Amino acid sequence: MLTIKVPLKHIEEVREILMETEIISRNYKILTENNFGYIPINKEIVNVKLKGNIEKELKKNTKEKNPF
Repeated sequence: MLTIKVPLKHIEEVREILMETEIISRNYKILTENNFGYIPINKEIVNVKLKGNIEKELKKNTKEKNPF
């Protein structure tokens, strides 16, 4: 299962964008831990436009993790 680690301050914005682009995996819940949220995704993020440094944060925080 792929997840992306997102700072909680950006979680809602990123969740909405991922839902619009159908990247978010709706079969799992978003988990939070230590001021970060782990959003389950179906595929690696490619060509998704985000504000500011959020895109860079997401790319470096996309990893194989199964906290579910």
